[in-house]
Amino acid sequence: MKELKFKKIKFKNNELTLKQYNKIVYKGMTEGLYTESRPTDYQTPKVKKKRTYRTFYKGELKNNKAQGWGIEVCQYKESLGHSGISEYYEGEWSNGKREGYGEVYDHHPKIGPVDTRSDYAEMISTNLKLEITNNAYTSFYKGYWKNGRRNGKGKYLSFYTMQEGEFKDNALWNGIGKLFSEAMFSKKKVGTIAVYTFKNGKRLKKIKNIKLPKSKGDQSPFTE
Repeated sequence: MKELKFKKIKFKNNELTLKQYNKIVYKGMTEGLYTESRPTDYQTPKVKKKRTYRTFYKGELKNNKAQGWGIEVCQYKESLGHSGISEYYEGEWSNGKREGYGEVYDHHPKIGPVDTRSDYAEMISTNLKLEITNNAYTSFYKGYWKNGRRNGKGKYLSFYTMQEGEFKDNALWNGIGKLFSEAMFSKKKVGTIAVYTFKNGKRLKKIKNIKLPKSKGDQSPFTE
């Protein structure tokens, strides 16, 4: 299946209100009825145990469970203001679980990463560079799922890594992995990308190192 295409929404001065943000994200959604319970490792000084996400869904149903094509938004149960969105998934479902082709993002793909530094801001900025210094880096997975986990051909990207190939039980099983060196965030701001092969879930010998130019600053080289 081809990758999904999302048309980015343009906002005046690259800002929108919290009300606008919530209207876009949760329009037509129903909370907590049609998809499986999803745990999270989120913790605060007062909250040490694992919690589950609040989940919101809209799409096709069968026997009161997500079945066919649908969209799920996951939000932390703890109060985090607009930054509580953890996942946006759009794709295929079976019996309330992600099954078939689907894409998951750590932001709403029609809005993009937003300024999450203030949970109480009335205006939300979308004019962010994908840099680790302002906590605005992004991640996604585009590929196939089975029983709610990444299984099959896919591509995963985060600030530090990119993996592409065959996934099994959420991990890269066979394919190519690229690791972004933390040296990039040193005072010299020069880093490397180490390229590895994966076979049967194990990382094999390094293929090569790719040196990055100073002009990259502290931006991830994996952003698309």
